[in-house]
Amino acid sequence: MSCLRRMNEHRPGHVLVCGRTTWNNLPEQDDCSKGSDINAYRLADGSYAICLAVRHPSRSRWTEVRKAILKLKSYAVRDGRLETANAAQDNA
Repeated sequence: MSCLRRMNEHRPGHVLVCGRTTWNNLPEQDDCSKGSDINAYRLADGSYAICLAVRHPSRSRWTEVRKAILKLKSYAVRDGRLETANAAQDNA
């Protein structure tokens, strides 16, 4: 089952993508991305799944994984744009 099919099935708000191989197998997302390691995928129900690529935890320290989780949680989608949650609140 494809990653996008699974995301549509479970509708997560945030996804930590472990490993560049997995990240590279996700479809490109030009309309809602920030850099090379974070994208937001619009799901069938209109919600977004914000995805962040990280090194696989087996090759990382826990502090790196923790920082990645905090970074991931700091993003939101507003008006079809991916931005930090603070920026989304400031523009509300």
